[in-house]
Amino acid sequence: MRGAPTSTSKLSITNVPTFRSLRHRDFRLVWLGTVLFSAGNWIQQVTLGWLVYDRTDNAFLVGAIWSARSLPFLFAGPIAGVFIDRVDRKRFLIVNQLFLAALALWFALMVATDGVAVWHMMLFSILGGIGFAIQNPLRQAVTANVVPKEDFLNAIALNSSAFNINRVVGPALGGVLITTVGASANFFIQAGCYAVVAVMSMLLSVRGGAKETAKPKTSAMADLREGLRYVASRSDITALMLLAMIPAFFIMPFTVQMMPVFAKDVLRQDADGLGALLAVFGVGGLIGVLVLATIGNRPEHGRTQIVIGVLAGVSLIIVSRTHSMAVAMVFLFIQGTAMFTFMALNNTHMQTSIPDAMRGRVMGIYLMNVGVGPFGAMFAGALAHGRGSDTTMLVGGGIAIALFLAMGLFYGKSLFAKPPPA
Repeated sequence: MRGAPTSTSKLSITNVPTFRSLRHRDFRLVWLGTVLFSAGNWIQQVTLGWLVYDRTDNAFLVGAIWSARSLPFLFAGPIAGVFIDRVDRKRFLIVNQLFLAALALWFALMVATDGVAVWHMMLFSILGGIGFAIQNPLRQAVTANVVPKEDFLNAIALNSSAFNINRVVGPALGGVLITTVGASANFFIQAGCYAVVAVMSMLLSVRGGAKETAKPKTSAMADLREGLRYVASRSDITALMLLAMIPAFFIMPFTVQMMPVFAKDVLRQDADGLGALLAVFGVGGLIGVLVLATIGNRPEHGRTQIVIGVLAGVSLIIVSRTHSMAVAMVFLFIQGTAMFTFMALNNTHMQTSIPDAMRGRVMGIYLMNVGVGPFGAMFAGALAHGRGSDTTMLVGGGIAIALFLAMGLFYGKSLFAKPPPA
């Protein structure tokens, strides 16, 4: 039986509403896997960025290699979604995790033997990006298959909390490990994390995918076209995807990628100050999704998402106008809370509106919003070069607010209606 609860004592953490989806054995495995997978991901990000700059002294290459990791979401995600709906999702998850573990192990050996060149870093980033573009919709589809629908928002929020815990802890841990054991050790740790996650995935009992839906023998291209037609036929799904792209382009890059420049040029902060600013953003996100996990499925519709999105844009504008470190930290906390709550709500609204037979394809298309991030970062960088980081953040927040309000105006009927049963 899917995600059957195990018997727990009265003092069990699973009796706390915030953590209720953890009463399902298979989701506990998924969640712990998300914690480890996210830890490996954040350790990689900080270590790869440091390694590129240390070996090349070229800030452009740092940005280019980071962008190469996100761009595969534009093409690999939709293709991966087809196979998520065609094959055994558990096996696909294990194979993908073993691929990423092997990739990290190869790169760790290259760094350890001092044989790594720029093209190795770029290849590692691109292949890792393809792996992540497969992993994200696949992990979300598996999550939907191991918890009942009434616990799905809670499960999404807890998965997001795992990501945000590592957003705060991972970069700091990666930095400490670089100075104590060296960059290559971090990639060995990443490989180990992914290998453990693969083993944990072997213990899962997953319903859904090809085995459950008895999918007819059609070509992969026909399945992809079917997925695209399905998305185009659903105005509510189209609206949710467009909503997700607003912060992916105008808020996250205008905050995270601009913060090093803003911290130095406007707030007059050093690296410690930058770390504090990014940490408080992550802490806000963590608290936001934990509150969301506690209150349950009530605020899952489009109106709430638009209000929260506007709040994130307003917070970004206030940050852009201040020269006070304290004020910036307060409103980055609010922005982080709003932003990650928005993403969890948007994701849950999407997942509860689609049938399982279409889940992989729809989520693969949906997660293309990750791929627009590099373009947002390039736009923000070009604007900041001429106008400064503070004006850039002001523009990003203002455009985001305008777009959220426009979505409410033009797609209100689709967004504000209760999601149809999946």
